[in-house]
Amino acid sequence: MYRKIFVFLLVSQKFLIHLKGNPVTSNVREQLQELINRMWRLDTDRPTDYRLDWGRQCDGYRNIAANKSTNSESTVSDSFRLFTYVNEGIFRKGQYSTLISLYSSSLFRPFNNRIDMNAFEQNEYLMRDVFDAFTNTTVFMEALRYLQEKVTSLLKVNFQAGTTATSGYLISGLLHTIEGELICNCVDSNPTIVHSAFLVYLGFQHVYLGEWKGMTVGGLHSWVRYYHLEQSGAINYYCYINHAEDISGTVSFSWEGRKKKVGGFNIATSPAFDFAVFTICALLHPGQKSCSYKLNGYSIAITTYRMQCSTGTCLASAYPTYIPETMLLKQIMDNTSVPLNNQYFFH
Repeated sequence: MYRKIFVFLLVSQKFLIHLKGNPVTSNVREQLQELINRMWRLDTDRPTDYRLDWGRQCDGYRNIAANKSTNSESTVSDSFRLFTYVNEGIFRKGQYSTLISLYSSSLFRPFNNRIDMNAFEQNEYLMRDVFDAFTNTTVFMEALRYLQEKVTSLLKVNFQAGTTATSGYLISGLLHTIEGELICNCVDSNPTIVHSAFLVYLGFQHVYLGEWKGMTVGGLHSWVRYYHLEQSGAINYYCYINHAEDISGTVSFSWEGRKKKVGGFNIATSPAFDFAVFTICALLHPGQKSCSYKLNGYSIAITTYRMQCSTGTCLASAYPTYIPETMLLKQIMDNTSVPLNNQYFFH
């Protein structure tokens, strides 16, 4: 399963960049929302027994929802814990236990995104375990079916339009992967693919584990990672920018003295749910494009950034942002779209 999924994602992302875009029409939004609703129902591994203390709203962000400008800096003089309780029995579930095993491994270090290749080769099985755990969930398989349908549809549209930018072997490989027939050992044997896997893992580290960039924190868009760091005393939580009840939020904190002024993550979802949504958004609606939906009634926008790698494009970062209803109302009145390039959305 790991190899099939990995090759499918590599091939499809390389193929999609040559195709006509997937504009976010009302029909596309409805289809994406229907997918999210199905995934929410299928996400049986999401946490349900936990409590949060959001504390106060960060100075300088209290008027952002009303779209009022401010130059104030967030005040970070006081710190406390965001998570006041989590039933840790959830961490015995496969997708959690495999992810948590990465925290104590030598595969990733927050201060260095140039992973030692010897450590990478010796510990890559840990990443395979994580991907297997994520991709074997019903929630990810639901997202994969949606992606397969979309890619197949785009193939037909671009074939009929005479698109020839992508070579035949990619089309053949993609179709075989969609049908679940492609069994490939190239992840083990092809140096280019191995290097690409390495870069994919760097993007994974950024999102799911976090990294240090001087005296700032990069990434760390996983509530599981955040919780474990907070429990160990490594994280000081300061304030929230906005949050959708206890479902998703954007906060300000520090990790061993390094600041994260604006950092967002979901809380009421499993890691596999986030992984699936980030995959869909990165492939179909990346970067500045709108990838928004309602999660249990709350409006969420996903931002994804991509970087160049030897096979084409790899995911660099992905994160959710809660969009307050006041901002949505203003968009409707102004007839504008969600400003994903706005500082409010930039992590």
